[in-house]
Amino acid sequence: VTVLRMAEALAPKYHVVVANPPYMGTKGGMNSELVALSKQEYVESKADLYSMFIQRAENLSIQQGLFSLITMQGWMFLSSFEKMRNYLLSQNRLLSVAHLGQRSFDSIGGQVVSTAAFVFQRKGDRNKPGHFLRLTSGQNEHEKSRMMKEIISNNTQKNLFICNSNVFDALPGAPIAYWATKRVIEAFKTGVPIGTISSPRQGLATNDNIKFLRLWHEVSDICTN
Repeated sequence: VTVLRMAEALAPKYHVVVANPPYMGTKGGMNSELVALSKQEYVESKADLYSMFIQRAENLSIQQGLFSLITMQGWMFLSSFEKMRNYLLSQNRLLSVAHLGQRSFDSIGGQVVSTAAFVFQRKGDRNKPGHFLRLTSGQNEHEKSRMMKEIISNNTQKNLFICNSNVFDALPGAPIAYWATKRVIEAFKTGVPIGTISSPRQGLATNDNIKFLRLWHEVSDICTN
């Protein structure tokens, strides 16, 4: 009984899990022990340490509980996170995303980090809509904060998108393309992929620009008429 109580204390479940995880790629960043752990325990999210934290946050949540993180936006779109996206979207409801993009933090200059803050409901109803706030056009923290407040106060619908988590299933790779219109989603559902008809090839190309192309000053006679 004592051992079971210790195990319960060391493996709690929470109604809400919130985190701002660290970043570290599998290739070149992690040591051998961490790589081995990622392959064993985090098969879907092993591409980066922060994506492993996302899956860990899900594991720490109770059913119908919430897990929310602010991370780099790569997990939403990149093919290296496709397995994790498919897993998360198949198991949980994506309640909301604040797509912050670049210049999210004034303390980080330039366009170094593109971020997103999001909330999942574990085992939530995927047929219920989620709210997506597009704040990528804001040039600094103040502008993004102002845009978010305007959306929340319903003064503008310009940067607010509402859709269900299951709509992303129709898109190849399941990117979180919340801005995709109904016509685009339907096209992917009913259309025939070009790759099933023919193999794409490169169009016209010289294959050797240095040999076949000439700059204006390399041509002896130029017609000006």
